[in-house]
Amino acid sequence: MLQDPAFDRRNLEVVNPAKFIIRRSIKQFDGSLSLKYSPKSEEERKAAKAYGFACSKQTCSMPLYDLKGTIHQKNDKQDYSQILTFYHPFKLGFYEYKTSGLSQGVGKALLPFTITLDIVTSPLQLIAFSIIVSNY
Repeated sequence: MLQDPAFDRRNLEVVNPAKFIIRRSIKQFDGSLSLKYSPKSEEERKAAKAYGFACSKQTCSMPLYDLKGTIHQKNDKQDYSQILTFYHPFKLGFYEYKTSGLSQGVGKALLPFTITLDIVTSPLQLIAFSIIVSNY
């Protein structure tokens, strides 16, 4: 897409902070980001739609979920002429995946109690939900 001559990457932006969760122990990450494209012509709009963007009159957008990758060491001999850059800065949030201090056995042991609590409180939850919905 970034190399397609019908798609002007200067009109491509990342909206909202992109979020990535890093798992250092296995050197992998998961993430999501949302793209916004501002086509300047009908040809650009058609190119954006062909790549999966949803377009309104002014802009096109596409959320990207379940992005996965592997963390590698930086290549000191990187050929920077081969890198495609974004023209607009964007915020990027990194979060580290950490497990809780509780063992899996504790979660499994509490499961019957949480299910019972959900069943017992479900009439109250339903009443509260219907009150909220009726107020709108």
